[in-house]
Amino acid sequence: MRAGTVEIDQCRQCGGAFFDAGEAAALMGPEADPASWSGGAVVTAPTFASPGCPVGHGGMWRYAIMAEADAADVYACGTCRGMWLEAKDAQKLVAVVRGAQRQQSVDLSPQGESAAAQRIGVARYVFQFLTLLPSEVWHPVRKRPVVVYSLLASLTAIFAYQFFLKSTAPDRAEAIILQFGVISRELFAGYGLGTLVTHAFLHAGVLHLLGNLYTLHIFGDNVEERLGRTRFVLLYLLSAIGGAVLYAAMERGSLHPMIGASGAIFGVMGAYLVFFPRVKFWVVLFFAPYPFRISAVWYLLAFSALQIVLYLRHARGVAFMAHIGGLLVGVLLGFLWRSRVRESAS
Repeated sequence: MRAGTVEIDQCRQCGGAFFDAGEAAALMGPEADPASWSGGAVVTAPTFASPGCPVGHGGMWRYAIMAEADAADVYACGTCRGMWLEAKDAQKLVAVVRGAQRQQSVDLSPQGESAAAQRIGVARYVFQFLTLLPSEVWHPVRKRPVVVYSLLASLTAIFAYQFFLKSTAPDRAEAIILQFGVISRELFAGYGLGTLVTHAFLHAGVLHLLGNLYTLHIFGDNVEERLGRTRFVLLYLLSAIGGAVLYAAMERGSLHPMIGASGAIFGVMGAYLVFFPRVKFWVVLFFAPYPFRISAVWYLLAFSALQIVLYLRHARGVAFMAHIGGLLVGVLLGFLWRSRVRESAS
């Protein structure tokens, strides 16, 4: 079909349309040009996905164009710069991009930062202030993160059992930690290899549990959607093992049991760093009166550096090296699987 001087290739069955390079911008305005989708207009990093380019260049890049009230998906070819739009998205693309750009200009103003604090809510603001943990500006998933939800439920149920034993049979509760937690000296003596995994399902207290549940929820859903369930389970378990091994190596003579899912969750964060470095987060810091936005890559690098600094300052009570070990495994697996995930998506 033709619209003015622009020729559009349209699918008669689904109503979707393919635009050659420059045609969408010529027809709908500059907002339809991927070059304008920066900052707040594209919150999520583009991902490699099907359908294939109609011209024959293989898989295309999927852009999620998002404003708070709406979203549109665009598939663009990295070779010919052609664009595929489904019928529903073609009708609202320009409106969504304009809305996202308006929202960006509001958020970057002092009034916008105050509104951002109100959207986050007082409880979450205090939680983020105390923990330095972020919240995503916008990074939705299309599939239910079954593994993440299962882990959240399992970790909560196991801690509830721990809590019950602590109040009814404290000796038994302590025995569970000694049996299933990582004890460095025993590990290097050849005992307790199974604790490399089991430690990641126990927690020392309510705040320890809540921090890990929150972090797993924030980072895990998108990573599970990208990797698939099987790879995500492997990521979680291998990161837990990697975190425990590094912790044990740095604390070889320790007889104190190390428990917690932090190493495994830092592995999920490491994979997130590889796959979604440009996603925006709201972060609350003690010197900032309002939440501010920061890219995932800068937040995760800074948060990881903080773990090393605290370890070097001999901060006690937290297995910082387990965090770093898990993170390194997550980054390594992310790079290892990145090309395979792209191939399966195409």
